[in-house]
Amino acid sequence: MPTPRQVKREMTDVSKDMLIAAKNKRIKDLKAENRYLKGELQKLRGRIYDSLS
Repeated sequence: MPTPRQVKREMTDVSKDMLIAAKNKRIKDLKAENRYLKGELQKLRGRIYDSLS
């Protein structure tokens, strides 16, 4: 079984680029979800405020 150090050395630039691209996509998706959820939260806060007055 290769050691973690050997595995790291064997990673090619292509595989590293693929990992970076996957992480960037995940970050982009999470940012979009975060924007959506913030909007939903704002709408719900507005409904609560309207129901109190």
